[in-house]
Amino acid sequence: MNTFTLRTFFTVLFSLLGSLAFGAATYTENFTAYANRDESFKFGYLYQQAVIVSTGGITGKTVRVGPLSNPASPAIFQTGWVKLTGNNTISFDHKVNGMSSSPVLNVTLVDINSAVSTLTGGTIAYTNANVRNTTLSLGASRIGWYKIRFAFSGTGGSTIALLDNITSNINAASVTSSSTKLADLGITTSLDKATYTVGQTATMTINVVSAGPDVAESAKMALNVPSGMTVENVAFNNVSGSYDALNQVITFSNINNGVSGTVTVSAKAVTAGNYNFGATTAGFPFMTDQTDANNSSINSTKIENVVLPVEFAHFSGKNAKEGVNLTWKTAMEKNAAQFNVMFSKDGKSFSLVGTVPAVGNSTTLQVYSFIHAERISAEGYYQIVEVDFDGSKTYSPKIVVTPSAALTSGNVSVTAYPNPAQDVINLTIEGEQLAGSLMLYSSSGVAQAVHFDDLGSKNYRADLSHLPTGAYYVMVPGSRAVKIIKN
Repeated sequence: MNTFTLRTFFTVLFSLLGSLAFGAATYTENFTAYANRDESFKFGYLYQQAVIVSTGGITGKTVRVGPLSNPASPAIFQTGWVKLTGNNTISFDHKVNGMSSSPVLNVTLVDINSAVSTLTGGTIAYTNANVRNTTLSLGASRIGWYKIRFAFSGTGGSTIALLDNITSNINAASVTSSSTKLADLGITTSLDKATYTVGQTATMTINVVSAGPDVAESAKMALNVPSGMTVENVAFNNVSGSYDALNQVITFSNINNGVSGTVTVSAKAVTAGNYNFGATTAGFPFMTDQTDANNSSINSTKIENVVLPVEFAHFSGKNAKEGVNLTWKTAMEKNAAQFNVMFSKDGKSFSLVGTVPAVGNSTTLQVYSFIHAERISAEGYYQIVEVDFDGSKTYSPKIVVTPSAALTSGNVSVTAYPNPAQDVINLTIEGEQLAGSLMLYSSSGVAQAVHFDDLGSKNYRADLSHLPTGAYYVMVPGSRAVKIIKN
């Protein structure tokens, strides 16, 4: 039914009914589903005390109200939400069909808090039934979302009021854009970590807040999932919705004003690289969103290939007079803190027998040694455990060291002097001594960078000035370790 037919129908109806007083009535929408909404049917005829709220633009719409009989209960036509940008104006045609009810039109604004404010020139008393065109300024300070309310009232009689051809002034183009529902749906995202390794699961938490004033109806949100991740699960907390895995879009159920909740997205890291991971609102089919500033949130993240804190290149042990001499090499270190030397008599239950500091970060070959000052009479099992700064560990292969009958007695004796020493230590060796086999170890079993000068006649001297004070051990094959003190 077109506008002309509607007008003819109600003109005949009002002619028949004459001055009969109409009771309160409300224009009712009747739609089978949101998808079938037809904006052309959002405006109709109103009787006394009726209220209609528009959903589309307010340009070129027509509404009739009447009869007018009670100024305390005006007939109200209210537009949908209109975004004002300051210094906006509206123009509209209006008339009444009679003067017996002393009709008055009052135009006001309603903000998102339901506060009503008047407009200069917004109260119009009719002196005749001629068509008027009125232009009203909505005010420079009015910036944001408002509804425009037209209220017709009278003191009796059967006067019918017509509001027709609402137009937008040339400097108020934004007035033509309005919506029934206005909401403010905001999202913020955060990740549980900034860096992941391939195979780990990243957890993104999306905080969702509905700041109204109306219900956030069927809002959509797109996940910005990086190519290096695969979504494994999407969970809702205090908000509900569904997830379209193919398009990576979430559709929320209605979220009332003031409600907040979270969406937790779990994604597996599959490809190394630098990425952005977040979410962005993707549409509001049945509402208008107040602001775009809180509609997107993105986090920077990094995915790394799996890298062990240390790569062992060699590990061996040899039984000696002073104990078991352990040597290991690393081809690469990353954030390595220390090496724990573990010993076991059965290969199952290991205990800590010493620690050696690690270089920390290295891509070149590093050599470490440790003396376990215990003469083993049966097989002994050893393993090196690297401990990273964050507590993660890397284990070397286990090795077995067997006792040696040749080390049951010694034929070499060593005398060290002065002892305690200051900056220099002297050694006198009696017995067979292999050149270059003298070593100095700390009390924790770490080999020291000390060179023994051969003075002849099996006398040796070493400079200790660069070493910190403490206890050290001189190791000579065929002799027990000789303890010296560096002051």
